[in-house]
Amino acid sequence: MAEFNDLQQAVGNQGRVLEQHSQLFESLANTVTALTTQQSDQHSQLAQITASLQDIAAQLTQLRVATPASLASANQAPVSSPAIAPSSACFPVSKPDKYDGSPDLCRGFLLQMSLFFVNSPVSVDAARISFFISRLTGKALDWATAIWSSIENSTYEHFLREFRLVFDHPHHGQSQGELLVQLRQGNRPVSDFALEFRTLAAGSGWNEPALRVMFRNGLRADILAELACKDDGLSLDELISLAIRLDQLKLSSVPGRGAGASTLRFFSPRASGFNPRVTLRDEEPMQVDATRLSREERIRRRQAGLCFYCGRSGHMLRDCRSCPSRDQRKDTTGSSNGGLSHGFHGNPDRPYEVSRLSSDMFSKSFILSVILFCQSSSFVFPALIDSGAEGNFINEQLARQLLIPLECLENPMKLSAVDGTPVGQGAVSHITTPVQLNVSALHSEEIRFFVMKDTNYQIILGLPWLKRHNPLISWLNCEIISWSSYCHDHCISGPKLLIQSTTVESPGQESLAHIPSDYADLSEVFSKSRATQLPPHRPYDCAIELIDNQIPPKSRIYPLTQIEERAMEEYVQEALAQGFIRHSTSPVAASFFFVKKKDGGLRPCIDYRQLNAVTKTYPYPLPLVPVALEQLPGYPCLCGGTTAGLQAEKGSSGISRGLAGLRTGGEELGAGN
Repeated sequence: MAEFNDLQQAVGNQGRVLEQHSQLFESLANTVTALTTQQSDQHSQLAQITASLQDIAAQLTQLRVATPASLASANQAPVSSPAIAPSSACFPVSKPDKYDGSPDLCRGFLLQMSLFFVNSPVSVDAARISFFISRLTGKALDWATAIWSSIENSTYEHFLREFRLVFDHPHHGQSQGELLVQLRQGNRPVSDFALEFRTLAAGSGWNEPALRVMFRNGLRADILAELACKDDGLSLDELISLAIRLDQLKLSSVPGRGAGASTLRFFSPRASGFNPRVTLRDEEPMQVDATRLSREERIRRRQAGLCFYCGRSGHMLRDCRSCPSRDQRKDTTGSSNGGLSHGFHGNPDRPYEVSRLSSDMFSKSFILSVILFCQSSSFVFPALIDSGAEGNFINEQLARQLLIPLECLENPMKLSAVDGTPVGQGAVSHITTPVQLNVSALHSEEIRFFVMKDTNYQIILGLPWLKRHNPLISWLNCEIISWSSYCHDHCISGPKLLIQSTTVESPGQESLAHIPSDYADLSEVFSKSRATQLPPHRPYDCAIELIDNQIPPKSRIYPLTQIEERAMEEYVQEALAQGFIRHSTSPVAASFFFVKKKDGGLRPCIDYRQLNAVTKTYPYPLPLVPVALEQLPGYPCLCGGTTAGLQAEKGSSGISRGLAGLRTGGEELGAGN
């Protein structure tokens, strides 16, 4: 019975195991069914994706064949929104340079961004804006940072409009047409002028006839003269090419001309102020046969004495102001009409303003700086010393600008050059009242000038001035070496300077130093009254020459105590009253300080060390020390002025100690040998 129960229990256990296995098999069948359904869905999605990829591939093929419309209008509107289509170019487009916010570079930067997006894969607006901002720097990046919160979700077209509103404003503030009207060739080659002209013309929107007129209007006069009979019926491209070839031929035919040739700048006063004249270049003389003048017209102008270039009277072709050439006018440099023009440029209300002269002018003409006094002001001008001029002349515009009174001549004079051609414009009909003219610091005179119209030099000192003063002139160095006896009697007559010591330097009237009896016969040397006087003026001046291309040094202010401050004010007032010093407007000065003296006074000292560093020294020969020592034996006493001064200042018992020190030194030197 027990065995039956065990068997029944075992069969029950097997039944329960089979039931569990049945449930497991049912669960596995459900799982397989679900996996089969999921696999079927994935196959369906894969088919849809394959179809979508095929559609995209077909669209890309069509877009590669089409040409982007934005490239066609790149020159007309380089800042327009680019087409969202990649290009099939074989060469990749590099990233645009970073933009710093310069208005003049804005359009070029936008064009580069447009080309980059056209040749890049399709991207959304957010990606384009992000890449655009990554190419910004400086002020442009600061702007993008400030507005980022407001444009984060905007379109690329909206971002471009905001960007153009801020940065697409050229610095010159003018349209392409306005710049084209103002464009001139000037001194540059025609090729450079044509490049800038084409750049402006591309954005002006003007038609070809208008552009041809503007191109001819901007050319230099000598190029226009060559094009006078050659530009009929030419297109704009042909006209530009012809002008470039003519300019290159002119540059190659004239020796010394070219890109490296130097140019001179000339100045001439205007009626409304002292404004610079247009710079001229060394041009080839105009050929009469290359003009449009007929043979009858040339004969008529020759008989009437008219200019072959402008047709006006009063001058010939070589002196014509309208003609761009100057080579023939160089022949009249030595005449009374002068040569190249240099003049006063500045404001007459600001005295002491000097016009600079180029170094090339000194090699061609004798230029002398003179000071003209009028209306309680002084003005510095370059004057031409012309021995071929039969008078002293001044420019009419300059005389009227400086308000110099003029007087009419009873008999107007006509001026002519050595070849008989008239000089200037019209006859000389006025003369100035006497004005003060200083040729140097001490040479002053009263002089009257004949008034000439349109002179190259503002002041011309001619043969009468040279005869009157008869100066000794170095024509090689273009400088006046010395003045005549007449000048020393009449022109160089400045006030006599009597220099005395001030109470700051010597508070006591009597000298505190005791003069040894051995030097009683030399007591005049130790006289304070004689020491405070200058020697008489000599007929020559010692020049202090500075090293070339050196700027005068700036001085520093030494700190002074309150006592020294009061002493300086007292010293300045007394020295001004005595004529020892005078007021100055020079921008360069040396440092000033005091050194205490033995007698209780203060010695004013001026620090000239920085000025001496840029001053040319006189290289006089010095004897060798061994040679000098060989000559000392046998002399009982030696004296040196410099050593005496140093010993006298260092000694505490006055001058006698200094002399004793000198005498001891001499004896030591003699004993040593």
